[in-house]
Amino acid sequence: MPLLSTGFDPWDYDQWLNSLQTNLRQDPEIGNDIDLSTGSFYENMAESLARQLAQSDLTKQDVYDSRFVSLAENISLDRLASNYGLTRGVATYATAILEITGTPGYVIDAESMFSNNQDMIYITDSEVTIDSNGKAEVRVYAEDTGEDYNCDANMITDQVTYVEEITSVTNPEPATSGSDMETDYALRQRIKLAQKSVVSSTPNGVSSALFGIPGVKSVRYVVNNSSSVNEAGDPPYTTHIYVLGGDRQVIAQTISDTIALGITLTGTEKIDVPLDNGDVNHVAFSIGSSQTIYMNISVSFASVDDTTQDEIIADIKDNIQVWLDEFSMGDILKYTQLFGIIYDVEGVDDVTDLTWGTDQGNLNRSNIQLSNFATAITNDEAIEVVVNG
Repeated sequence: MPLLSTGFDPWDYDQWLNSLQTNLRQDPEIGNDIDLSTGSFYENMAESLARQLAQSDLTKQDVYDSRFVSLAENISLDRLASNYGLTRGVATYATAILEITGTPGYVIDAESMFSNNQDMIYITDSEVTIDSNGKAEVRVYAEDTGEDYNCDANMITDQVTYVEEITSVTNPEPATSGSDMETDYALRQRIKLAQKSVVSSTPNGVSSALFGIPGVKSVRYVVNNSSSVNEAGDPPYTTHIYVLGGDRQVIAQTISDTIALGITLTGTEKIDVPLDNGDVNHVAFSIGSSQTIYMNISVSFASVDDTTQDEIIADIKDNIQVWLDEFSMGDILKYTQLFGIIYDVEGVDDVTDLTWGTDQGNLNRSNIQLSNFATAITNDEAIEVVVNG
């Protein structure tokens, strides 16, 4: 089918078959009395051609959609991203520094394994000897890629293979930099941000550069222009950048490359970035946080079977998670808006009750104010969907 004013509208098998049958009847060399009964030569030919044309239309639609950021997928989306200097984030390994205490002189082999007691194993990247004070430091990498290996400070405390020469182990700083392969949705969101602003020394420009880092999910830029400490504890005349996700070193380098001269940065993360002239740029920022949103939803479905019910419930949870991704740190989540997100799912007939909150034991029917420097997240386990009988 040709393009319409509303876009490309592919025909399905039945539409193509009806069109072919009509054209055959109208052909003066064949005549209106053509035999199109089941099993006849012309009917078999029309059915075969209709199937091929319907499949061809679907292929044409994929080609048409690949031109648009909102519709392109996989390699087509990667190519659109390259127009904005972006690449899809690859899966990376989480890393951390371990502080180990034990018997002086004991050698901890490379590839020794430690755990955070959640089936997540971290492996030392080099051999290290416990010094005369009974202490040693060594970098570890997660045994596999993924965000699941990121963890808070003081969580990696277990030996996978116990040795009595090691008395304690911990990670004083969080394990970071672990990421999954970037999804089409996440890459699409970064492209849309890149379309809105260019990298520059302005707050929007710095944010745009930070969002270009794989794994970065949210950025908040706080400027204290007053002569006194603000509510967040920032010193006078400072800029505080909060970043959620991404590699700390890459974040620091990006801020150093884009921030304007004369800006005084503050934050819990302090990293010196070497400059080409031999000096260093003192970069400071803070790591953002996230708040899990718990939900209890009671719904009624149209007449569907059990399999379809499971699919609708999965669609409800997917819709909610995508919706929450649109919010930034410190935003307000509107209670009434969530109803529309649920009703958008095909098969939902009625939402009879909905409670939510950041405390699983205290769910309410009101808006949720996110903490100043936290984004909203949820997962399938945090969303309970009850189907009314």
